[in-house]
Amino acid sequence: GYDMIYAPGNQYTDAVLQAAEEYPDIAFALLNGAADTPDKAVNKNVSSLLPNAQQIGWIAGALAGLMTESGKLGFIGGMELDTTKGKIAGFEEAAKYVGEKEGKEIELLNVPYANSFSDAPKGKEFATELIAQGADVFFGDASAVDSGAREAIDA
Repeated sequence: GYDMIYAPGNQYTDAVLQAAEEYPDIAFALLNGAADTPDKAVNKNVSSLLPNAQQIGWIAGALAGLMTESGKLGFIGGMELDTTKGKIAGFEEAAKYVGEKEGKEIELLNVPYANSFSDAPKGKEFATELIAQGADVFFGDASAVDSGAREAIDA
């Protein structure tokens, strides 16, 4: 058996809560979840892990500032959530900071939201539009929507 099970996203909340009830001696950890709030967790064996979204964005932005040749960056969002907004803020701040050190003028193009985490065709559409506007480095917070974006980027 296992002592701990890690679920890599809030899309697994219902499954984790169900499994936690069935297996009270196993610890469950849910990334980006809120399963350990009193109204959701029946058992004390569920915890949520919430990484600092702005720091994640900052790391990606620093890399983008180094990588971009056009100075135009794309970000694709799934849902307009606080964590996504934090990633965008960190991404833009770091990209501009690093870009300035590298002698580059950095612009984060308009951020589209798919209003979904599963609409891959929408991600492809958004990436195609951003590429047409000159974006050459991308970051996203959109799960399967990012998969569609990668199709356009890799084309």
